[in-house]
Amino acid sequence: MLEADFALGLSHYYMGRLAQARVHLDRAVATYVPEKHHANCFLSCQDVGVTSRSVASMVRYLQGDADGAMEMSRDAIALADALKHPFSQAYALGCAAWLHSYRREPAAMAARAQDTMSLSQAQALGWWLLWGMIFDGRGKVDAGDPTGGIQQMEQALGMYRGVGSGMVVPYFLVQLAEAYASIGDTTQALAKLADARQLVAQGGEAMALAEIDRVEGEVRRQRGEDAERWFTQALDTARAQGARLFESRMVEVLEGMEKSSHGAHGGTEDLNFQNQ
Repeated sequence: MLEADFALGLSHYYMGRLAQARVHLDRAVATYVPEKHHANCFLSCQDVGVTSRSVASMVRYLQGDADGAMEMSRDAIALADALKHPFSQAYALGCAAWLHSYRREPAAMAARAQDTMSLSQAQALGWWLLWGMIFDGRGKVDAGDPTGGIQQMEQALGMYRGVGSGMVVPYFLVQLAEAYASIGDTTQALAKLADARQLVAQGGEAMALAEIDRVEGEVRRQRGEDAERWFTQALDTARAQGARLFESRMVEVLEGMEKSSHGAHGGTEDLNFQNQ
C-alpha cells in the first residue's frame, strides 16, 4: 500500500494533479515507519519514506506552503542520511535541488545539485549524477557563466535522454530555454519550448505546462511580440492544477502588463519575482 500510494502520488504530481498527489503522498508519509518498512527498499531500490517526503515537499510548495515544503525536504534528507541508503540519499538531494529551482534560489539549488553529484560519483549512481549536472549547469548560468552552464546542461540532458529517461525532461527543457533567453538566443529558447510541448503531448507530463507557457511569454516579449496569450494560458493551467505558486506569479505578471499599458511603468517589465 505504501508503494502504491507513492506511485500514485508521483504520477498525479507529474500529470499536474496536485490535490490528488497530496492525498496519496501524505498518506504514505503518515503510514511509513522506518523499522517496519525500510527493508522494502531492497526490493524497490529506494526508501518509500524518503521518496514520498521528497515529492511531497514540491507538491506543498506549488500549492503555496513554502515553510511546509522546506520542512518536508529537510525531513527527507535527514531520514535518508539516518538510513544510510545511498540511492535514497541521492533522491532526497536531487529533489531538494528541484525544490530550490522552484523557489528561484540558484545558489541553494547549485549546492544541492553538487551534493547530488558528489554522492552519485562516489556511489556510481549515473542517473542522479546527470540530474545533478543539469541543475548545477543552470546554477552556473544564474551565477554568470551562461556559456559553460548551457554546455553542461546540454551535455547532461543529452546523456539523460540517451539512456531512455523521460521523466522531468519538459521541466529541464524549460530551464534550458530560460538559459538561452538570458543570452539573447530566443530562437534556441523557442525550440526548447517546442520540444517540451511535444513531450507533454506525447507522455502527459503536464506538471511543467504552466512554466512552458510562462517562459514562452517571456521569450515572445523579449522578441517584441505579444505575450499576453501565453501568460493567460499559464495562469489558466496553474489554476486548473491547483499550483497556487505559479498562479500568483502569473497574476503578478498580468497585472504588471496592465499597469504598463496604462503608462504606469516606462519600458518592459522585469520578470524577476520574489519567492512566494
